[in-house]
Amino acid sequence: MTNQNPPDSLSGTMTISTTAVPLLLDEHGVIRNVLGPVPGRNVQELPGVPLADLFDPAAATAVRSLLGSEQGGAGLACTLTPGGETRVLDLYRWESGYLALLRPLCEPCPDSGAAQTRYPMDNPHPVLSASVDGEIRFANPPAMALLNAMRTAEDNPHRVPSCLLPQLKDTHHTRRRRDVEMPVGNTVYMLSMVPVAGENHVHVYGLDITARIRAERALARSHEELEARVEDRTRSLTEQVQEREKAEEALRLASLIVEESPVILFRRSADEERTLLYVSKNIARFGVTAEDMLAGRVHFSNLIHPDDKERLRAEVDHHANERTSEYTQEYRILTPQGETRWVHDETRAEPDANGEICHYQGIVVDITERKKAEIALAMAKTIVERSPVVLFRRSAGTDGRLLYVSENVSRFGYSAADFMNGRTEFVDMVHPDDRERLSRDVARAAEKKLDQYYLTYRIRTASGDVRYIDDLTSVERGEDGEPRFYQGVLNDVTEKALAQKELKKSEYKYRRIVETAGEGFLLMDRDLVITDVNAAYCQMLGYTRKEILGLTPFDLATERHAAFMEANRHTLLSQEYRTFEGSVVAKDGREVPILAHGNTLNDDKGRLIGNVAFVTDLTEQKKALALAEEVQKSLQPASPFIQPGLIIASRSVASQSVGGDYLDVLTDLGLGESSIAIVVGDISGHGVDSALLMTSARAFMRMRAARGGTISEIVDDMNRSLAQDMSQSGRFMTLFFLAVEPKSGRMVWIRAGHDPALIYDIENDSFDELRGFGLPLGVEANFLYQENVQPPLPPGRLVVIGSDGIWEATNPEHEMFGKDRLRQVVRRYAADGPEAVVKNVFNEVYLFSRGVPLEDDMTLAVLQLGGVAGNN
Repeated sequence: MTNQNPPDSLSGTMTISTTAVPLLLDEHGVIRNVLGPVPGRNVQELPGVPLADLFDPAAATAVRSLLGSEQGGAGLACTLTPGGETRVLDLYRWESGYLALLRPLCEPCPDSGAAQTRYPMDNPHPVLSASVDGEIRFANPPAMALLNAMRTAEDNPHRVPSCLLPQLKDTHHTRRRRDVEMPVGNTVYMLSMVPVAGENHVHVYGLDITARIRAERALARSHEELEARVEDRTRSLTEQVQEREKAEEALRLASLIVEESPVILFRRSADEERTLLYVSKNIARFGVTAEDMLAGRVHFSNLIHPDDKERLRAEVDHHANERTSEYTQEYRILTPQGETRWVHDETRAEPDANGEICHYQGIVVDITERKKAEIALAMAKTIVERSPVVLFRRSAGTDGRLLYVSENVSRFGYSAADFMNGRTEFVDMVHPDDRERLSRDVARAAEKKLDQYYLTYRIRTASGDVRYIDDLTSVERGEDGEPRFYQGVLNDVTEKALAQKELKKSEYKYRRIVETAGEGFLLMDRDLVITDVNAAYCQMLGYTRKEILGLTPFDLATERHAAFMEANRHTLLSQEYRTFEGSVVAKDGREVPILAHGNTLNDDKGRLIGNVAFVTDLTEQKKALALAEEVQKSLQPASPFIQPGLIIASRSVASQSVGGDYLDVLTDLGLGESSIAIVVGDISGHGVDSALLMTSARAFMRMRAARGGTISEIVDDMNRSLAQDMSQSGRFMTLFFLAVEPKSGRMVWIRAGHDPALIYDIENDSFDELRGFGLPLGVEANFLYQENVQPPLPPGRLVVIGSDGIWEATNPEHEMFGKDRLRQVVRRYAADGPEAVVKNVFNEVYLFSRGVPLEDDMTLAVLQLGGVAGNN
């Protein structure tokens, strides 16, 4: 191919083949106008189509390359699609675009100049050139015919019609191509106005687009009709979807209502198998699932209470035989969890086309609460009829009459029927001496418009007995505020009234007893505020009665006693009777030890109304006990007791001032110079009497041990002595007697009913016990005690002997200290020696008890073999 530059002239004529098809293209190679038929294509559809799209891929690529060079060319063989015909393409630059010629293969390439000069004149479409002021420079025959059709009578025949002049000027001014749709008669033309570079004129190319416009309009109408049909169909489908969604939502809500409701739906066959065909999921309220029941894993009959099965089966069989269309039943369900529920069953028969019953369906409603209410109502009625309280209801007004009275009015010798039919009037029952007062009280309540009032009066029974009545009446008013009904209760309080009379008689006597009592007396309300006090308590503390009233026991207590009462407040007040020791502060600052005996005051219905306490001054008793305590402490062995190869730490604390625990270290045993004995005993009980017995036992033990003999002989003799002393008292003594040879580490012991001693191995962190059998001392005089021998222990081992007051000590929650805590303390402080163990055991017990007084004496002895080195 060779590049061609066609001349710009549109005038002149040259010979050109009539088989060549001209196509006008824009600068991008897009078809603007087609001036002849193109094989396999609708010419009306080609404007706007890229030229390359007319050919097969190979030719299309060549055409795009030719257009990209912006030069043009001739003689390019191209295969048209569709159809597959081959044409020769000649491409020329033409004004701002291109001129393309499609010619047969057999036709030679025309001279480009002749082709273009001849082309406008032979063009079947309008082609013209006009100056910017409208003077026609050239127009082919189709253009002249078009111009004539557009002219008006005023238009110049040598100029373009006036309707085109503004577009020509605008095209020339903007130097841009302009496409204008111009209707002429029944024909519509597309006029493409192209400014000529450097010239003062514009080329105009016309194309009849009537068919295209009609097609577009038809297409638009079809599109509108299609859109309308799509819109109608969409609307219809939307409505259907909405209706379906509403139906699905209604179904979902209905299902939800059923599943959440107490009403269970069911459907079953009418044959002998009574196969369950449907049951709602809320059957789960009875502890089974619908799936298990429908699968046959659980049968409904299995849920029926055993006591109702036979009755229910008989009723169902009866209704089936009688062909009953509808029937109801009430029975009990026993769930798999063992819960009993009452149900109401409504069943309806469903016949087939022949009238034969083929299915049963219905509902099962849980009526447990209703049944409970019915039972409760029946019980309430029974309670009312059997109670001392008579219920009544009467209408208001001058003609008011009794509408109801409970049957237990018979307790007064009258029948409810007599009152209801008017044979007996209520006023006839009121004591004659109280009728006038009662009438005044009722009238006063009405005048004050009280909604509730309380009356007390006497009645005479049918047998003539006098009874005292408490009458509580409520007024039921209408919308106008006027009384409509009176209803209330009559309570027979005869015993209470008579008791109050007796109480008044005894009040003076009571006051005299309290005032002259030697013990202090306190009367307190529910909050422990003192409301009354006697002279003895005032004298005990040096306060006047006025100064004490309004205080609480906490205000008068010492700091230590106040802390104890606060820590144990709930425990103390929960006891109807309580006794405890404490101390209070007198007006002059003296600390007064006291013994308090308190108890709770309740009314006749058991409700708390206050507290009362009798207080004894223990000052003199405490002095005597303090002296006894000093004496008893002086009897305890020195601690620590230290000898080569042995250290013993010990301590004994009485739960009261003196106690019954025995603690001793004996060195004069008569068993050899090196033997040392540790003795721990516990006299049953505690207090002064136990302390006296312990002192007597200690004296005998020391006297008998000094005489010599084996430890079994010593204990046997002591047992016989205590049996004589305790035979009539019922008391006894437990004992742990341990003899140790410090040099060898050998131990011999007797356990007489006492808890075993503990052995702690520090190296292996393990505990062992020194056990053995023996009755407590004083139980059987002729019992012979057996000695137990422990092989020598390695140095460093600890032996722990205690009394049960340690591990049985309690805290405010009544939890015991226990032996596990004792072992933990021993383990924690063993490395620090026996003294540290003893000290910290007692510390831990006190911390654990949090102020709770000791219930029993506490005694502890800790022995360590192996010398004193390393002990603190």
